[in-house]
Amino acid sequence: MGLEYIPGSSSTAQYKFKDSAQVTPILSGFIKIAQMLTVQYCLEEEESSEVESCRELLEELHTRFLTVGTATPMDWVLRLRLYGRGIIKRLTAEGCINWIGDTVIYQDIELSMSDFWRLVHQLAEETRLVLMKDLLFIEEAEGQLPTYCWTELKDNPAKDEP
Repeated sequence: MGLEYIPGSSSTAQYKFKDSAQVTPILSGFIKIAQMLTVQYCLEEEESSEVESCRELLEELHTRFLTVGTATPMDWVLRLRLYGRGIIKRLTAEGCINWIGDTVIYQDIELSMSDFWRLVHQLAEETRLVLMKDLLFIEEAEGQLPTYCWTELKDNPAKDEP
């Protein structure tokens, strides 16, 4: 029986099967509550002087009940959550980008290809100006940069000198 067959309550339908993306966080919450209840039990046992060390009791209970491979109901829940996480990793996310002609739509944003082209060029220009101002300390961008012949530029990675 797969993880998607776990029944759940929904407002639209009283009995509707939930998929692994919905069940896995519920199982994680259940596991976390079980861990916190175990810690609370250990603290109460230590306060009532039933055990010497809360830490030792917690380690013992964790090893006996809260780990995979112990043949307990928690083992089943832990394995089911691991199985659900495996399913989620193999699934692709639901797409949220749509195309209509030359317009791309992402959530509530619509951009035509010409708008997108202008956006990319504007960002590139703003980035160039910020780098010149903050990295090279040049206020005016025009005519102050040296020209380089990039094809003649050579680097020797064996040398430590610049």
